[in-house]
Amino acid sequence: MDVFGALEEGRALPPSNKLGHRLLLTIYRHALGIDWLIESRRTGRVRRRARNVLCWAIAEILWMDGVVGEAVTDVAVGYVKRRYSSSDAAFVNAFLRRLLEDFHKSGLEGLLEDAPPNIRYEIPDLLWKRWLKQYGIEESARMASVLQLPAKTILRLRNWPPQEVNIPEWLVPVNAPAWAPWAVLFAPADNKKGLDDIMGTEKSPFYIQDMATLLAPSLLAPQEGERVADLCAAPGGKSLVLGEMLKGTGSLFCADRSEAKLPRLRQNLWSLPNVEIAALDAASHAFQEASFDAILLDVPCSNTGVIRRKPDVREAFSTQRLTEVMEIQRRILDNVAHAVKPGGRLVYSTCSIEADENQIQVQDFLKRHPDFTLVQEQALLPTPDHDGAYAALMKRRLLN
Repeated sequence: MDVFGALEEGRALPPSNKLGHRLLLTIYRHALGIDWLIESRRTGRVRRRARNVLCWAIAEILWMDGVVGEAVTDVAVGYVKRRYSSSDAAFVNAFLRRLLEDFHKSGLEGLLEDAPPNIRYEIPDLLWKRWLKQYGIEESARMASVLQLPAKTILRLRNWPPQEVNIPEWLVPVNAPAWAPWAVLFAPADNKKGLDDIMGTEKSPFYIQDMATLLAPSLLAPQEGERVADLCAAPGGKSLVLGEMLKGTGSLFCADRSEAKLPRLRQNLWSLPNVEIAALDAASHAFQEASFDAILLDVPCSNTGVIRRKPDVREAFSTQRLTEVMEIQRRILDNVAHAVKPGGRLVYSTCSIEADENQIQVQDFLKRHPDFTLVQEQALLPTPDHDGAYAALMKRRLLN
């Protein structure tokens, strides 16, 4: 509750543990359903301090395995009585006992039976209506169901420089996706035994990387000897792939607007030679004409393709925020275009599934920059195996 309260109030977070972290993700992942249950069942005003406890207790009772609802109720009531008041404790007790009784009778589907469709799928009304228009009810429902699931942990074996690695038995091979058949991927066993040990080393041979993040660097496909740039690079997963494709040749320039993110970027790129890292804003930096053979722009976006990992994205989404981030994307594209050599390549990518940020943004760019042509574009919608993403490969025409 201390961590939850700090998040709500924007304070520095106190120490937590893995269980606490998982519980917080569960609360935010199901925030719409939790709020609807509270609002539809309350008989009077719910004080904020009691509401926070109800959010925690409801998340544990309805969406976390191996937890006895009656035990959660007892702990919640005892906590409220000690921290707040007997009247608050009586309210929490009555609310949770009634919820438990109905849950035992009709299950989760019964509890949410009268909720609007977007509430059942944990998608805000604005986003739900956008998806219905773009994808239809069947695909929107499928995606929304996927986005309620915890994201899988996928480890990619670094492939440059060549290395000999003893693969632990608890790492299970995973088939590479069609857009990155070269990737050597593994998933930890269900208990994730040893994951902290193998990833906690200073120079781990693995990198935790969702399959969708391999799409953009695969489309850019750096060739040995090229000068390549990743201009929105942090935390470095895509940069790492680009550098590995260069195989120790050419050069890789990695930049990010946030200087605070650069230490992690450097740490993640420890295995690569010929890398230059700098803090700069791709939307305004004065790049020289024809500086790079290939540029990757993994731009800021609405993040609607990675809601599994960032459940707060749903509540943060708004028309105003979408307009703002699209303007940033446009500025970055326009500012960087001239830095691509004639005959060179530009990949624009997002982790959004909104057409406005993806296909429409690219088409508008091509209208403003007729010296570029679209070679290939691909959109990935979220599945249980990977996040959502988009990438477009564009080529700058040779000068006459």
